[in-house]
Amino acid sequence: MKILILKTGSYSLEYCYYASEKETSLFEGRLDNYRYSASDKIALQEVLWDILKLCIDQSNGKGPDAVAIYSKFGGEAFPQPAIADKDSLLKMKSLIPRAPMQIPGALALVECCQRLMAETPIVLVFGTSFFVPLPRRETMYGLDPKSSDAQGIRRYGFHSLFHEAAAQSFNKDKETSQKIISICMGAQPEIAAIMGRSPVMVTSGITPLEGLPGHTTCGEIDPSISLILAKKFGWGPEKIDELLTRESGLFGLCGERMTFDEVFLSNDEKHRAAREIFQYRLMLSCGSALAAMGGLDAIVFSGRYLAAGKFLADWLIAQPFFHSLKKERPYEVLFFTKSLENLIAQKAAVTVLQQNNAEYNKEVS
Repeated sequence: MKILILKTGSYSLEYCYYASEKETSLFEGRLDNYRYSASDKIALQEVLWDILKLCIDQSNGKGPDAVAIYSKFGGEAFPQPAIADKDSLLKMKSLIPRAPMQIPGALALVECCQRLMAETPIVLVFGTSFFVPLPRRETMYGLDPKSSDAQGIRRYGFHSLFHEAAAQSFNKDKETSQKIISICMGAQPEIAAIMGRSPVMVTSGITPLEGLPGHTTCGEIDPSISLILAKKFGWGPEKIDELLTRESGLFGLCGERMTFDEVFLSNDEKHRAAREIFQYRLMLSCGSALAAMGGLDAIVFSGRYLAAGKFLADWLIAQPFFHSLKKERPYEVLFFTKSLENLIAQKAAVTVLQQNNAEYNKEVS
């Protein structure tokens, strides 16, 4: 099955034409400033038509078998991927107030794809799905439950596909549920504690901004910092958001745009603070994950920046607590190498097959 994957971000659109039977990308690309062009549906449709022509060229005159539209946020409305139909699109529209920088762009993509590929199934895949059933104690903040529930304020994880796949891979052929610390090394890294195949703890919050520092994101900070910046400099929400989401993390600490692989595979002294701060936060978060589970069977690294992950794995298990724990009760350290595109394609293919089977069973009954 050949699947056109469209990944919406806050400021960009990434696309990939993926051959699931070969587990390989036939071509890929990126459209920057997508948040602004998404409002111009004529221009967006022209961009998608150009992408579709590339798909047809790669498939001997045939278009994609399915389209997968990936958005980080799906809220509690989407615990699983869904076919884009009237009901699922109404659910997506209800999420706009909670994810105004992502959901409108994803909806615009669905609309344009339906115009260009009316007979092609469109699958909605979300980065929060795996974390919908997190325990209440983990999702809640120290706020009035009535107010927070009414506003949909709760903790999520945003790298569902990596964490879920890592847990499934390690639990395969195991007779008992395993306790896993799953570390996704993306541009916005995330740690989850998983018991069996169920998450019990995650470092992200209502947005991916909470938790570990990222390439340009600050990670966990005292909320009053935003108030201090507003009061001292007269900054509004947009300026503060720009600082915390696009000018912090490795970029803020190093003074230049860096990836995790570049920072951790370099011995440059000017990157030392960034390395030490991230390592410390990683260790604290892993300790929290271990405490949430009451034990450990494996640490699984995944994500785009696995080179940094391998460095961090060696460092982490050499720390006194994790070193002594490994001697007392040996745990495994593994690296999950599949790409996000591969995982999205798998989800899309399964969802389309399930839809086809449901329609067939309905016809024969």
